Amino acid sequence: MRAVIRLAIAITLLALIGGGPPARLAAQAPASWLHVPLSAWNAAGASVAKAPTVETGSPATCAAQERPAATAEDSQLTSAEWRLLQPWPLRRVSVSDGTSSVSVALVMASAGYDGMCRPWEFNAFVFVDTQYAGTLSPVAMDSRSDGVLSGQPAVLRGGRLEATFTRYAPSDPLCCPSRGTTRVSYQLTRQPAGWVVLSEAAAPAALRLPATGRRPIRKTSA
Repeated sequence: MRAVIRLAIAITLLALIGGGPPARLAAQAPASWLHVPLSAWNAAGASVAKAPTVETGSPATCAAQERPAATAEDSQLTSAEWRLLQPWPLRRVSVSDGTSSVSVALVMASAGYDGMCRPWEFNAFVFVDTQYAGTLSPVAMDSRSDGVLSGQPAVLRGGRLEATFTRYAPSDPLCCPSRGTTRVSYQLTRQPAGWVVLSEAAAPAALRLPATGRRPIRKTSA
């Protein structure tokens, strides 16, 4: 019994010293959103949801990787208590005939960090002409977990977006994903309530924007 108590105390202390959740295998995490057929998780006209509360005991130095709000899109996120992370360049995509275009902003923001200052409960937020259009993941993501965003998404012609997500096998330790990546394609659509980003699997064909002759803007490294 004493051995069991000592082991429990040791595990608790390791969690506290590490400043975050204890290490675990990916198999112990909930199934990724990529394990099920994609549906429409964004709605036109919605507002940015409030950031979830994260209590991981991350060090104060983690805030050094944040940046202040500099745009209308940023302000919508900080007003909802999200922490702005690395900036991605503003993209412009043609929506119809190659001359009419909209500004597409992709902003990564986190609710907090783990003990190593890795983003915890984060997402990539999409804005069209400063209007919130949705997120690239239906759930907030944690670093080193199945279905977590990998690198910078791409904005392509015709209002299409692509993002890549890291995949873990059930037996993988969190350091070492072995299943490669999954690429998800999205479509920006204009609905009566405003712009919305939908996975292509859920985007109605009638609402998809026609592609133009412009060359796509390829993904660059984050």
